[in-house]
Amino acid sequence: EGTTAEKIDAMVRVSDAPAIEALGVLSNATLIENDLTSEALNRGVTNVRQVSTWLALFTALSGVLISIAVAIILSRGAVRPAGRIADSMKQLAEGDTDVDFPDRNDRTEVGIIATVATQFADTLRHNQKLRAESEAQADTQRAMAAEQAGLLEEQKALQARIDQENAERKTHQDRQEDLQRELARA
Repeated sequence: EGTTAEKIDAMVRVSDAPAIEALGVLSNATLIENDLTSEALNRGVTNVRQVSTWLALFTALSGVLISIAVAIILSRGAVRPAGRIADSMKQLAEGDTDVDFPDRNDRTEVGIIATVATQFADTLRHNQKLRAESEAQADTQRAMAAEQAGLLEEQKALQARIDQENAERKTHQDRQEDLQRELARA
């Protein structure tokens, strides 16, 4: 109990110095190993950060490229055809019925809109044709009515002339009868 490590070493006749020295060397080796491991970990962390940075840049660039590709596809597939349909509808609204609606054969919503717009334009053209035919018939009927009115006026004028001639004949005949009676009395 109260004995020191040196007294115990002297009794056992073993020295702790080589073991302590070995522990010091082991401690130094562990520190060196820890430093090397720490440096390796730091390099690994740096590498991971660089890879993460490149990966993030690649992901962002890929996202931008995909967005551009989607925008181009949408532009070609929907925006441009919709713009062409809108232009054709404006022409139709301005009265140009000889308008063509592109993309009618497209099986998307744009194609459906183009098909319906084409049907609308066809109906409008048909209605304009019917209106023109109706106006032509009305013009023909007005011309016939005017001609009929002219013929009626001519008929009235002829009847008036006939009535006047008949009246003159009657007057002339009455005078002749009067003259014949006077001659017969004479």
